[in-house]
Amino acid sequence: MNGSLGDQAREALRLAEAEPAKAAVLARDVARQGRWDSDLSASSVAERVLGITALQLEDPDTALRHLRAAVRLGRRAGSAELAAEAQMSLAFVLNVLGRGRRALREVETALSSLSGAARAR
Repeated sequence: MNGSLGDQAREALRLAEAEPAKAAVLARDVARQGRWDSDLSASSVAERVLGITALQLEDPDTALRHLRAAVRLGRRAGSAELAAEAQMSLAFVLNVLGRGRRALREVETALSSLSGAARAR
């Protein structure tokens, strides 16, 4: 990830559950700048944050859209780990929406790309 843009994306991710409105504002800025700079990694993290915050703000349909974008951007960035972490968040939203089988498929696919602390989470 691009230095300061990557740092901003990670900060938005850190804030996503505790301060979703603040995280969403930061993530929108990162996503916009990431598109401008072609920073697919930062954009993937920003979209993941937007998905997490949408769920926190009780908008699961918007969460699905952002999380699917995060998976795509992670793959385009060549980062199986970013895509897999977004898939895990996507799986949670799918489960919340009552799509348990689809959620399990996402988890199974994601686990093959995760290791260490990311896999444990």
